[in-house]
Amino acid sequence: MKVLVAYETAHKSTAEVAEAIATTLREGGDEADVARCRELQSAEGYDACIIGSPVWAGNWLKPARAFVARNEQALAARPVAYFHMSGAAGIADERPEIVRIMNESLPEYAPSVKPVSIGAFGGVIDYDRYNFVLRMVMKSVVGRGGGPTSGRHDLRDWDEIREWTMEVQRLFREHD
Repeated sequence: MKVLVAYETAHKSTAEVAEAIATTLREGGDEADVARCRELQSAEGYDACIIGSPVWAGNWLKPARAFVARNEQALAARPVAYFHMSGAAGIADERPEIVRIMNESLPEYAPSVKPVSIGAFGGVIDYDRYNFVLRMVMKSVVGRGGGPTSGRHDLRDWDEIREWTMEVQRLFREHD
């Protein structure tokens, strides 16, 4: 099976997850291409797609939303999985809320696409890389949930990402 792993990223951590997803797919016997949504025009030529983005202000980044909307027909005709990343998804008290928000908003991006799975993964919080306004917003949001409010924190669970990818690969094969 030939799988497209399309992603958008703000600070490169989602790109690293997309690469890890592709590696897991390849180890499981599939072909996998990785590409940034803003650089992709089409999802044609693939048997299945995994698409992901970090969550900012309750939404995927605009290039990821645009890619899904632009390719809605092609995506609806093949198995698709979505994933999203956020600092909140890596904090136990905040995770249920971010999962709820994204499970409600993702279908709006391309209503005819019915993903076989939606993964929610912790991201990287790096206060030193944020501008003043974003740093204050993140401190408020993350701090409210009991998370860290300074420094750099990698909340990605690589085992969880690998297990999710293997489950998606199994679901893709069932769909085929």
